[in-house]
Amino acid sequence: MNWLPSEWRPERLSPSARVGFRHLLPIDVPVVAKLSSVSFPLNYPEYWFHNFCFNAKDEFCAIGCFVEEHLAGFIVVVRDHISYELVHRTTEFERNLAIEADGKLAYVMSLAVDFRFQRLGIGSEMMRVAIANCLCHQLKPKMIYLHVMHDNVGAQKMYSKMGFQHRHTNPRYYYIDRREKAGFILVKDLGAYDSDCAKNKE
Repeated sequence: MNWLPSEWRPERLSPSARVGFRHLLPIDVPVVAKLSSVSFPLNYPEYWFHNFCFNAKDEFCAIGCFVEEHLAGFIVVVRDHISYELVHRTTEFERNLAIEADGKLAYVMSLAVDFRFQRLGIGSEMMRVAIANCLCHQLKPKMIYLHVMHDNVGAQKMYSKMGFQHRHTNPRYYYIDRREKAGFILVKDLGAYDSDCAKNKE
């Protein structure tokens, strides 16, 4: 396995526990799908997980955090959201955001942490590792954004600590239990983000 560089270690885990970050692989599809099913109120089709775990076109930065070989969390970033789906499936705000980013816009498609490993900082470190990896890719995004449910205050606070700012509200972004729910769009400027590409190569 090619483990990604990270000196981070959660204080509440045993000092002997092995913690590592790596790109998701096809063999990870079942465990990623299982974690997703208990983390989100939406049921995704299996091909959705295949897309980023196989990553045949190098479109995604899909990273898992593993504790003693157990998947503790995962993050999926679309490196170039413009060519992926921005033109056809998103809002005027997002299209304008792409212009603001000079066409170099990444999107956090998914982030989940197993409830047994929450409040350890795993989500924040996965985001840091993913951003560093994206910045060392040839596409090198200038901005990154994500959606979060309007009433998910815990996630909003976490993203705020990571440097994301609330820039827009889509009143009908989510459709859950036959009801439309608002989604916040949070944005982070990567212009001043420091990344050592010598340590974060693909």
